[in-house]
Amino acid sequence: MFVEDGHVNNISPIKLVWSFIIHSLGSYNDQTTACPAGRNVMSAYLFSPDASTSDTYSRFSTCSANQFLAHLNG
Repeated sequence: MFVEDGHVNNISPIKLVWSFIIHSLGSYNDQTTACPAGRNVMSAYLFSPDASTSDTYSRFSTCSANQFLAHLNG
């Protein structure tokens, strides 16, 4: 990864830290047919939003939300 103008791979450092926090709360990276990579916060890889992902870029997928809730409900 590289850092440029306070961003990692053109991704906000806040988004990167947020994804690490959510990992610690039970969510995995999105990389399935139901929740593909490159669309949501928990994507399996870092990406910059484009026209097709601008509405989902800062949201959690249903897979991530379900994993998070399952972890909390333990």
